[in-house]
Amino acid sequence: MEVEIDFRKSPQDNANHYFEESKWAKKKLEASKKALEKTMKEIEELGKEEIVIEEKVKKKEVKEKWYQKFHWTVYKEFIIVGGKNATQNELLFKKHLEVNDIALHADIPGAPLTIIKSNGNISEEIIREASVIAASYSSAWKGGVSAVDVYWIKPDQVSKTAPAGEYLTKGSFMIRGTKNYLRRVELKLAIGIKDSEVISGSVGNIKSQTDDFVIIKPGNIEQKELAKQIKERLKTDINIDEIRRKIPTGDGIII
Repeated sequence: MEVEIDFRKSPQDNANHYFEESKWAKKKLEASKKALEKTMKEIEELGKEEIVIEEKVKKKEVKEKWYQKFHWTVYKEFIIVGGKNATQNELLFKKHLEVNDIALHADIPGAPLTIIKSNGNISEEIIREASVIAASYSSAWKGGVSAVDVYWIKPDQVSKTAPAGEYLTKGSFMIRGTKNYLRRVELKLAIGIKDSEVISGSVGNIKSQTDDFVIIKPGNIEQKELAKQIKERLKTDINIDEIRRKIPTGDGIII
């Protein structure tokens, strides 16, 4: 090592000079280490933020499917959709009910128009699954009843044309012809998590898609508290509002 010596100073002064420089260098090194640690932490946080953004984008892409603004479930290759209110009932009828579909309705005022999207090959099994959606998201849940009749009809039996002298309110329809009844459909709904998404449907359907689910029925626990309990049971970090949207209007209980 080569060291510069100032001959105008004593050996002690030269030593003190390098000693002071070493202290300054040490402080500078410590400050640099702290700055590096801070920078690395910021990079790590940015990386986490990027992952979160990517997950949100992916989630948004999933949510952009047309039927997810309604009550819905997927059963095998079939999409089953129900209106959440009078406006959505109208939308389903005008825009989404097609000739090969099947329409369902709980035999009670205040029930959603529910449709099975199909290519014409609809079995009794699929109709039974759709009846769970039609029954559970009807006013029967809020009324606290355990079961309700549900009927199904073909699209050409559903009309917005009222009899002479009568008027159909928004979200109401005229049904003509024979109604095909499913008697005493139980109000029992499974809510689960699949691929970071909240799904609902019959117990058998949801059980076939995920092990992470709970079963609910009409009860005495307010909807918000019930959503909280479901979130805790499923041990999920999904937003509680997404779970709450899957719970029918009214009180319920986990069974």
